[in-house]
Amino acid sequence: MKWCSVASRGTDLAAQIKQAGAAVLAEFDGQSPDILFVFLSAHFREQFDQVPRLLVDVCQPAQIFGCCGGGILAAGSEIEDECGVALMAGLLPDVFCHSFAVAPEEFAELDSQRLIDKIGVPAENSPSFVLLFDPFSCPMEPFLSLLDQSFPFSQKIGGLVSGGRGPGYHVMYHGGHVTDRGMVGLVFDGNLAMDTMVAQGCRPIGSPLFLTSVAGSIIREINGETPRRVLEQMYSDLSETDRALFRHALFLGIEMQPDERVYNRGDFLIRNLMGIDPQNGFIQVGADLSRTKVAQFHVRDTHTSREDLRLQLDRYQETLGERVPLGSLMFTCLGRGMRFYDAPDVDSGLVRDVFDQLPMGGFFCNGEIGPVQGRTFVHGYTSSLGFMRPRFGADEN
Repeated sequence: MKWCSVASRGTDLAAQIKQAGAAVLAEFDGQSPDILFVFLSAHFREQFDQVPRLLVDVCQPAQIFGCCGGGILAAGSEIEDECGVALMAGLLPDVFCHSFAVAPEEFAELDSQRLIDKIGVPAENSPSFVLLFDPFSCPMEPFLSLLDQSFPFSQKIGGLVSGGRGPGYHVMYHGGHVTDRGMVGLVFDGNLAMDTMVAQGCRPIGSPLFLTSVAGSIIREINGETPRRVLEQMYSDLSETDRALFRHALFLGIEMQPDERVYNRGDFLIRNLMGIDPQNGFIQVGADLSRTKVAQFHVRDTHTSREDLRLQLDRYQETLGERVPLGSLMFTCLGRGMRFYDAPDVDSGLVRDVFDQLPMGGFFCNGEIGPVQGRTFVHGYTSSLGFMRPRFGADEN
C-alpha cells in the first residue's frame, strides 16, 4: 500500500490537473493509482464536468472520488479563498475499492437490505466508508443512522460539500460519474483499515445539567429553572476570559450515551445555540432534544481547538504500536482555517508534526462526518480524520 498527495494553485484547471497528475505518476513510478481523490475549488464551477476526463487523460486512475470545496488541502497545504486542486492517490493491492451513489428520491425507500445491496459488500466484512453529501438535497442524519445499523463495525468518515450558494452549485465525483445531488460514497474492503478521530475543539464550562423540560429543539427548563436563569448564574461564575467566549462562542454539548454516569471532555455532541426567547427565557438549539436528558455548555477558542486536535493525535500515536498510517483524509470545517486561527495550515501542520510527511488530502466542509463513541454524526467546527493503513500483516510498497 502506498499513498501520495499533491496540491496545486492556479486558475488554469487543465494545467493544474496535468501538473498534479504527473506528480502522482512520478511518485508511483509510472503506475496508475487504484484510487484518486480529487478536491477542487468551487471557483471552477463552469468546468466541473471536465474533471474526470482530465484526470483519466493524465494518470488513468481506476477509481475517481471527490468534490468541490470552499477550501481544499493536500501535502500539508491548505488552499483557502483561491483557485486550486488537491489530489490524494493510493496504490492499494489486495483492496476492493468502489463507489456508490444515492439520489435524493431514493432516500425515503432505503432500508438496511437495500442499502447493503447498493453498496455491494457484506456487512460482516466491516468495510471502511468515505461519504460526501450535498447539504441541499439529502437527509444526512437518517442515512448515517441506517448505515450504522447496517454496518455496525465499519468506520465512516466524510463531509458535506461546500463552496456553492444553493442547490445545483456543488459537484461530487464517483467513478466516472458527476452529480450535484444526493450523496456519494466510497467503500474500501480487503487489506485496508481506517482509524478515525473527530476533534471537536470545544471545552466544557460549568457542570453537566439535566434538561428537565424540552420540546423538540427548545429547552424550556434546566435543573428546574429557566435556561436564561441558568446562563445568568453560569456567566457570573466565569473568569473574564471565559465571559468573553461566552458572549460570542457559546455552544451546547448534548449527551451521546444516555446511560453515562461520569462525563468527560469529548463525551458530548456539540451543537449551535440558535437563540433565546426574551419573554420566557427558553433556548433553541440546532438539534432535536427529545431524547436528551443531560447537556453541558461549551466554549470554543483557537487554543482549545489546537489542544484538542494535538491531544487526540498524540493519543492515537500511542495506541499504534508497530502499525503505521500511510495516508490520511481530513474533513475540516469552513469555520476553522485562516478565518479562525489567523494563521495558515494549522490543522494540517498539527497532523504533520505528529506524523511527519504523511500524505493527506481533504477539503473544508459545511459539516463534518465522523464517529464518536461508536455512532456516526454530522459535526460542526470540527476536524474529522481518517488514517489508512494495512489491515493484515506488514505493508508492502
